[in-house]
Amino acid sequence: MARRRPSHYYGRSPRRTAGPDHARRRTPPHSRSNRIVTDIEERQINGLTIRIDRLLCVGFGDCIEAAPEAFEFDDEGIVTFKDTAAEVERERLITACDVCPVDALSAFDENGEQLVP
Repeated sequence: MARRRPSHYYGRSPRRTAGPDHARRRTPPHSRSNRIVTDIEERQINGLTIRIDRLLCVGFGDCIEAAPEAFEFDDEGIVTFKDTAAEVERERLITACDVCPVDALSAFDENGEQLVP
């Protein structure tokens, strides 16, 4: 009896099944400093609406370098708002949102128009 070759031998990728090794796991929303942390955080700052998509953020920290008064890492290494975020200039917030390499930060003006990314 001839031995059967694996599927990837013929240029096909091996089959992957759904299971704990293949699913991306996230911790459930939890309380941090008496506030609920969800997958999307949004805050009004200097006429802008800044939105952080926590599922997209991978923790590069470019936004923290651009506006350290506005953003910080949480316990999971994901960016979140600082309490001093209201003191940051509008232009620096837009720059901080624009430098995110995975577009996890978005900035909207007073009319709801998306400025970046």
